[in-house]
Amino acid sequence: MILTYNEAYKKYKNDYGISKAISNKELYKIARGIYSDKLNIDPILIYSKKYPSAIVTMDSAFYYYKLTDYIPDKVYLSIARHARPIKEENVVISYIDDETIDYGKTAVQVFMRRFS
Repeated sequence: MILTYNEAYKKYKNDYGISKAISNKELYKIARGIYSDKLNIDPILIYSKKYPSAIVTMDSAFYYYKLTDYIPDKVYLSIARHARPIKEENVVISYIDDETIDYGKTAVQVFMRRFS
């Protein structure tokens, strides 16, 4: 399960509860504001939680639809042209017009896979 900071705060009641869960290895801080109950999780799940309005595209989408066995080195996301920019080293962003960003958009359930 992946949680944002606000979701973790609600679950563990306060910052001390979050810190205690992290020290007891019940919870892991994966990225800034992102927590998980598992240490190694798929990067696409992190970015989907971190940027809920972004759409997974190109090599990342091909991999998650099982259209290729190539595991992309970067996460490919599309966002609306006027959205707040995403500036992360391992994310490739493409911008789409605000009116057409939802065309063909599909919600897919991706289960957490264990990475070692």
